Amino acid sequence: MFYNSYFTIGQQAQAIFKDRGSKFIGSIHNVENETEVKLILSKIKTEHPGANHYCYAWRIGKNYDAYRTNDDGEPNNTAGKPIFSVIQSNNLTNTLIVVTRYFGGTQLGVPGLINAYKTTAAETLALTTIVELQIQLDFELQFNVDELSAAMLLLKQLNATIKNQEYSLDNVYKIQYSIDKTKHELLLNKLSKHYTFKLKEV
Repeated sequence: MFYNSYFTIGQQAQAIFKDRGSKFIGSIHNVENETEVKLILSKIKTEHPGANHYCYAWRIGKNYDAYRTNDDGEPNNTAGKPIFSVIQSNNLTNTLIVVTRYFGGTQLGVPGLINAYKTTAAETLALTTIVELQIQLDFELQFNVDELSAAMLLLKQLNATIKNQEYSLDNVYKIQYSIDKTKHELLLNKLSKHYTFKLKEV
């Protein structure tokens, strides 16, 4: 499935949950790729060298197509999966939630662990905002220089972001731009009615 927009978090946040001596520190982050995930995990481990577990879940991709969970030594599906359920139930992507656990000496059991990790993740999410972002497409538009004013007006009306402009000696003008996915077909329809142009994806 392909989307025109996606939901992610507005800013990083942190929350603490305690249960029978164990302390769970949740943190939520925007991430664009797995390299960023690894850097954040490395930083958290440096900040909390005495913690017993660094459990996490993430989903990446504007089409919600990649995700991973990690129990980091906790019993299977008692940490990463409950954390991911918070990401999934809020329809988030490009989002990482890490829950760092300091063991307090008392075993919580499977239900207790599931509750602790899910609650920590949910309380962490509650301290940030959820934002909807439009998916942007990048294109290069080529047309005769005489049509420049009309093309620029259409791009402006549809809130396109101009990234680069180039004029060649053969009277061809090139504009590289980004535009909301939902508005791109409208732009093409308007241009095709009156102007001659070439389009390529950047």
